[in-house]
Amino acid sequence: MGKQDTLRNLLIAGAVFLLIMSVGPTLFPPAPPRPPVDQTVAPQSSDRPTDAVPQTTPTTPAADRPSTATESPVKVVEPRFVAVEAESVATYEMGAAPNIETQGRARPSDPYRMRLVLTNVGAAVESATLTDHAATLNSPDRYQLLAPATRPSGATHRSLSIDKINVDGVDLPLHDKKWRTDGVKNEPPDGSGEGQSVAFSLDIHHDGAPVLQLLRSYRLPKQPVKLGRHDLHSDIAVANFSDSPHRVIITYRGGLGVPQSNPRDDRVIDVGLQTAPGRVAGARKMQTEATTRASQSVPLYTPTSTQPDQRLAWAATGNTYFTCTLAPLATDGKAAATTLAEVSAFDADGDPTTGDDATLRFVTIPANLAPKGTISYATAIYVGEKDGHAFRGQPDYRERNYYYQISQGFGWCTFTWLVELMIWLLNSLFFVVRDFGVAIIILVLIVRAMLHPLTKKGQVNMVRMQHRMGEMAPKIEEIKKKFANDKVRMNQEMMKLNINPAGQLMTCLPMFIQMPIWVALF
Repeated sequence: MGKQDTLRNLLIAGAVFLLIMSVGPTLFPPAPPRPPVDQTVAPQSSDRPTDAVPQTTPTTPAADRPSTATESPVKVVEPRFVAVEAESVATYEMGAAPNIETQGRARPSDPYRMRLVLTNVGAAVESATLTDHAATLNSPDRYQLLAPATRPSGATHRSLSIDKINVDGVDLPLHDKKWRTDGVKNEPPDGSGEGQSVAFSLDIHHDGAPVLQLLRSYRLPKQPVKLGRHDLHSDIAVANFSDSPHRVIITYRGGLGVPQSNPRDDRVIDVGLQTAPGRVAGARKMQTEATTRASQSVPLYTPTSTQPDQRLAWAATGNTYFTCTLAPLATDGKAAATTLAEVSAFDADGDPTTGDDATLRFVTIPANLAPKGTISYATAIYVGEKDGHAFRGQPDYRERNYYYQISQGFGWCTFTWLVELMIWLLNSLFFVVRDFGVAIIILVLIVRAMLHPLTKKGQVNMVRMQHRMGEMAPKIEEIKKKFANDKVRMNQEMMKLNINPAGQLMTCLPMFIQMPIWVALF
């Protein structure tokens, strides 16, 4: 390359450099300088409840912000839904008198079969005591089925409380709010019959103006013992006071504090699913599934598009002999409700070491509440013993298949009709001798006498088989020694002895026939 070529290349490179320097800023403008980051954090209120749901902070688009040299910290704007509470905590008693006792074998003469203690905190049931059942044998104290779960931290978890309401996507906790009430009324205001009722109310304001009102009422009817009913009726209503529509979701819980019937028995959670009109199938979970998995709930029911006709008929917490069953109802007060989005079992305090606070959670589907409109949710609650006569005799109990809670305890290797026959025989004998101990002895003797032919047949077959095997033993040993090195010939000679495995199994047939009967008796 000559000197002229080198000089020419340098001139071209210099021209390109000057062109880039002059045109580059126009094509690629430099980024504007970043404003200094303001590290100021808005102060947090120390009295904000720990269980409040954090809200999303609305932001203003950059184009709409005022152009200032220094921007102030963004303020958190939260919807101001506030529950207007009563001044103090109060409890109220409904039902049977506190000092009622059972004299001898006679049942109480009080027209109420339970005593309820209610609280205005969460519009909940503090406790439920069954007055025609003793706490222990020959004890004047009555059996307490529902009880609060109190923790050393001061937290108290109660049955049937309304946990929260979601208004337009904003959660407002209600489990610790104090509701207003006028106390217990001796006659229900709706004229639904003799009994007692109590109504709780709670107003919800938005920016100081009333928006919604929640109403929670309980009604305890007078129920003769002969009916076998243990009914408690509950209604939840939401009224819209404003001129704007609102979208609401209610979350409430089931029974809590059900005691163990004995240290070996686990408490259970039963659920009835209406798979078709007039047909309810049951399912069972152990309460330990909820308490040991305290961080997550146990799903029981969720409506699906694949099963549009399936509804929740009821859900219950209970032990071997007693139950607290909730049956959400439709607007007609009879059919199963279609207003539930989720039903699950969960641990109220989230502590897996405590087992007395496993309960149910009911979540309603989002409801669009029109201006000045009202929406209500009715629930039929059974709080009492698992009474087979009532569960089969009362039409509504029978349609909901409450009897499933009893039949689950019959065992898998027997038949329901066999167990019911044994129960009928036992009750009939008790009606005659008036003593369950004697009735059980007589029942066992009757069953033993009825099974004697089968027992004898099985014993005779067993003895025959033992004699036959004793006669065959020397021949079997001789064949094993003679054909020790020829397995095929050994098996052929064994077959010639007519040892029939099916015949050996037939000797056990009488025992297999008796097994479901003895399990049913147990």
